[in-house]
Amino acid sequence: MATRRIVLAALAGLMAIQVLRPGDIPFLNDEPNLIGSALVANQGGRLAEKGLVGSFGLAYAPVCVWIYQALLLVTRDIVSLAAIKIALVWLAVWIAVARLAVRTGLSPWPLLLIPLSPYLAFFQRLLWDNVFLIPVSIGMVAVLAGFLVRPSVRAFTVWAALAVLAFHVHVLGAVPIAACALTLFVFRRDWLLEQRGKVAVVLVAALLVSARFLYAIVAERGEAGHAHPAFAHSLEGTTEAFLLWSHAGFEFFVPAFYRDLPGGHFLQVIPGWLAFLAGVAALAGFLVESARRRLPLRDWPLDRQLAFLAVAMLLLQVALLLVLRLEPLWHYFNGVWFATFYVLWWGFDRVRLHLWARALLLLQIATVGALTFLLAQHVHAHHGDRNQAYGATLANQLDVARAVVARRPKSIERRVANYAQFPHALQVLVLLEADRTHTQLDVTPERAVVQYTGTSPDDGAIGIEFER
Repeated sequence: MATRRIVLAALAGLMAIQVLRPGDIPFLNDEPNLIGSALVANQGGRLAEKGLVGSFGLAYAPVCVWIYQALLLVTRDIVSLAAIKIALVWLAVWIAVARLAVRTGLSPWPLLLIPLSPYLAFFQRLLWDNVFLIPVSIGMVAVLAGFLVRPSVRAFTVWAALAVLAFHVHVLGAVPIAACALTLFVFRRDWLLEQRGKVAVVLVAALLVSARFLYAIVAERGEAGHAHPAFAHSLEGTTEAFLLWSHAGFEFFVPAFYRDLPGGHFLQVIPGWLAFLAGVAALAGFLVESARRRLPLRDWPLDRQLAFLAVAMLLLQVALLLVLRLEPLWHYFNGVWFATFYVLWWGFDRVRLHLWARALLLLQIATVGALTFLLAQHVHAHHGDRNQAYGATLANQLDVARAVVARRPKSIERRVANYAQFPHALQVLVLLEADRTHTQLDVTPERAVVQYTGTSPDDGAIGIEFER
């Protein structure tokens, strides 16, 4: 009990650190689209009607735009808004994890990997839409765990509400929803049948709320803009799911950091293989234990029921990747991240008394954590990078936007890589800053040039110069 409290306190501290330097996050494409849509809707005094358009031509539900509309009512300082969003998400994740740690009784030490994972440390801070699946999906799991322990109509209704929210955040929320529904049916089928009238009312209400979005998926989908990779490449998503708990493959986002890191390849590969092999071993262990013990489903302890849920999530995610022939992009795992973590968590708990297991976990936590903090420091020191996956940091771009609002040049030439592809990022920041300061964007005769200010080709710092 005391150990769990200590670990949960340490976990809260590590998550709180993530709130620092909110201006270091990227601001590339989806982020300005969401914030811009929220700003325009607020200026019009209405709720946004649609969200972003995804790779398959589907206009997502507007719930994430609504979230940013609400946050813009709190503050129109985009960096402060990012800090609030980061803090709220980590708080939600911590509450859910703490409840699961208490209910399952599993060893709490693997929980420290959650805020240290570069995947979560990176995506949780972004102002995207589908990153909200990170807290919502684990919220669904935490509520489901409470329902499995003590079934009630109230708990089922809360879970259904979170499921609706997850689906409206992003269509990939369907994967954890389906896995949770399967787990409910497998372990609490008798209760569902006994309460079928009330269950039906809740499900009908959920479907009615989701009807508009379901119709859009079927009838209003545009042309897909997503390439279909080979079958084997989509299957790689199985391995990448466990690599989320290492730095293996993460160099795509900030390549300069890994290229210049002494022993960087070794520090990526070894923890990567450790996470993958540990995940596969835990998965195999669950299947073997389930086959050998042959306990009736009603007698399964909660930790094994949640292991079933995690395995179901993983298998459904792999099936989705293969059926739709999706590129196994990292952000596609935002809704099922907890599945890979729980498999590792459950597996470690089975071998936690062995010195080698504790040593390997300590090695993983120390290595992954050190790299994540060094990566954060690299981004801060270099103001991002010149890569299309990160670009100049939000705070740096905001400085440029404030200079534009102050001088209001007639034209702006952008000599920055991320603006070449996503010029609207600066436009949104300028509009947001003008709205915040109540500045009229009158045109002056000046001409502005936005360009890199650093001498290093890896330095993402940008500045602006004015000419007449």
